[in-house]
Amino acid sequence: MIPIEPRCRVIIDNDWAGDPDGLIGLAHHALSPANRILAVTSSLTNPMFGPPEGMAKAGADLAEDLLRVMDYADRPTVHAGPDSQFTGETRATAAARAIIDAAGDVGELPLLLVCAGPLTNVADALLLEPELASLITLVWVGGSASGDNADEYNYFTDPAAAEFVLADQRLDIWQFPSETYRRLVVSVAELDQALKNQARQACGYGTCLTA
Repeated sequence: MIPIEPRCRVIIDNDWAGDPDGLIGLAHHALSPANRILAVTSSLTNPMFGPPEGMAKAGADLAEDLLRVMDYADRPTVHAGPDSQFTGETRATAAARAIIDAAGDVGELPLLLVCAGPLTNVADALLLEPELASLITLVWVGGSASGDNADEYNYFTDPAAAEFVLADQRLDIWQFPSETYRRLVVSVAELDQALKNQARQACGYGTCLTA
């Protein structure tokens, strides 16, 4: 195989207890030799998935279980954020602190904060430590290129957080809006079938993803 060296450091934030795409993405990050995971944080889910109380912690547990089954080296603790939307008031949550602490990791590789869910934890971290904006590049799967955000899940789960983060002029943002990510649609049934087949042939984390 062609040797691949790490090209970036990543902090990964998602609503792991929501749609299954988050855990699939986490598995890809953990399998990739091109990045080094510094921290993983868990955000609230939209009420469409049920009462929000405890969902951030439930998501953290799911992400930790996946990394444990994958036997990921230097497995990070997954820190949960709040079960409520961004308030505009300082909240030193475990997730916000984990993001800030990881951003203090000194290294030559670029530092990316990859968020494929609501921006609640990112907003809390930026409000708690504004200098964070100069240390990271935010990679966000969310919002709409047209500005019509009302129907985009990651935006409308916490609009106040999205508006606060996107308004930060010091923050470099790579945005993958709905017009982009909706071109890559895979049904839950297709994922279920593919991962079950993988689980029969490999080490079993496909089973973890379909549980």
